[in-house]
Amino acid sequence: MVWKSNEDWSGRELAKVWHLLVPYTRGRVLDVGAGANRIFPHWVTLDASVDYGGQRVTDIQARADQPLMFVDASFDAVVSSHCLEHIVDWRSALAEWWRVVAPGGHLCLYLPHADLYPRCGTPGSNPDHKHDFRPEDILKAMSDLTAATGQGWTVLEDETRDGGSEYSFLLVFRKRGDDETVYAPFRKPAKSCMVVRLGAYGDQIMAASILPHLKGDGWFVTYMSANPGVSVIQHDPHIDAFIIVDKDQIPNERLGEYWSLMGERYDRIVNLCESIEGQLLTIPGRVNDSYPDEVRRRLCDVNYLERTHDLAGVPHDFRVRFYPTEMEVERCRQTVIDAYPGRKALWVLSGSSVHKTWPHMPQAIVRLLYAVPDLTIILAGDEKCQEMEEVIQDAAVQYFGTAKRLVRTSGFWPVRATMALAQQVDVVIGPETGVLNAVCLDEVPKVVFLSHSSPNMLTKHWRNTVVLTPKGPDAPSCWPCARLHHGWDRCRQDRITGAAMCQAVITPDQAVEAVAEALLMRDRPAEEDAAEADGEQAEEPAQLAAE
Repeated sequence: MVWKSNEDWSGRELAKVWHLLVPYTRGRVLDVGAGANRIFPHWVTLDASVDYGGQRVTDIQARADQPLMFVDASFDAVVSSHCLEHIVDWRSALAEWWRVVAPGGHLCLYLPHADLYPRCGTPGSNPDHKHDFRPEDILKAMSDLTAATGQGWTVLEDETRDGGSEYSFLLVFRKRGDDETVYAPFRKPAKSCMVVRLGAYGDQIMAASILPHLKGDGWFVTYMSANPGVSVIQHDPHIDAFIIVDKDQIPNERLGEYWSLMGERYDRIVNLCESIEGQLLTIPGRVNDSYPDEVRRRLCDVNYLERTHDLAGVPHDFRVRFYPTEMEVERCRQTVIDAYPGRKALWVLSGSSVHKTWPHMPQAIVRLLYAVPDLTIILAGDEKCQEMEEVIQDAAVQYFGTAKRLVRTSGFWPVRATMALAQQVDVVIGPETGVLNAVCLDEVPKVVFLSHSSPNMLTKHWRNTVVLTPKGPDAPSCWPCARLHHGWDRCRQDRITGAAMCQAVITPDQAVEAVAEALLMRDRPAEEDAAEADGEQAEEPAQLAAE
């Protein structure tokens, strides 16, 4: 559209493109000339006025045409909308805004277009405007800045926006670490699909199962997710582009609007948010969380991979796979696989929720080290698992006088390294975690302790997997609960071990036998996998458990 003085002006220009700025405005953001409007809660707003309508709405009172009070590279992004045209010495202002952008950060400009908005001094123009701009004017000024400062940039957005009530252009520059200038603005691919999955590591791994199908159908796939979960799929070859957001960067109440607006850039949006959590694992306060236990279990007893593929409209041909880099594979080989003789077991100590810890690990691990003399056990987890590692190590030292067949990695190895190692060991053991999900369809044998999920929900399609669930007279009636837990208010806690009741009742005997069975899977020729094990093979796990 071409601007008209009697319509379509709201004073909230930046609100017309807020959805496009999301990937460029993570971290610490300065909005210069913000006026009365705060687009995102985490932005720092700067304006010559602080009071609008009797309320203080601006964080910093300062003129946009004056030197900023911040040191160099102090912001991850600087945003300015319909401000630069009001500044006499606009080139100096632009240089000042660019100065405070950190390398890798962004300068986002949204300005009235000279061909769409009344030019200075013409009828209907803003009397305070000092300049008329086209995109090429800003690009030339930024090139001059590079020549003067040696700081290069990449153009990520260069779009004239004349639809609806817009009469402006959007430019986004990413600051480089060299003096190169690159023009690579977004252009909509011919067949574009955005896959949205905000969630933890396991959520990303499961969601990635649909990507080979989308690529096979010819889609250009943009994957939207958040840190840190997205790190585990960052090298997936079926993803063409990423949109990465910070936790709660987009307020929950605006997510629906965001995805609706992003329809202008994508022919298809596959939204997997709350496809598992909220629907199949209920959340406190939601209606389905209050259903009677049996009703909730029945409604939620749906396989996670099947639900994911159904929502994406792709067949039940599951393609879960973790893609390590060559460096990650080589590091695992050098530091673990080749460094320790014999067989290796990777034991993931804990998951992300209180119920994803099995409490009898010291007893079971000591018994396994005794029963399988050539077995080395690698312990994995986050920093919180280091205390449990100490307990396990002390138990090994007390029994063997040494812990040389234990390798501690918790808090030191990133999750990608752990997933890469999981592909190379002889057995992977642990609760419902992203690491187990990462190798769920790999041939490596697995032992998984189920907590809030049933076998049908999680492990139905897993390969070479021994599933441990609460059984017998002591099994809690609440299992499987099909609920999300972040504390003990709705999860039954065992008084003796402090773990979830559904985990405490799984005995060390059951775990040792399960690991022995899984090791047999590794030793058994592939053609025998589908056949029933003979008597000797069937007895060995029980014999190991007895030892």
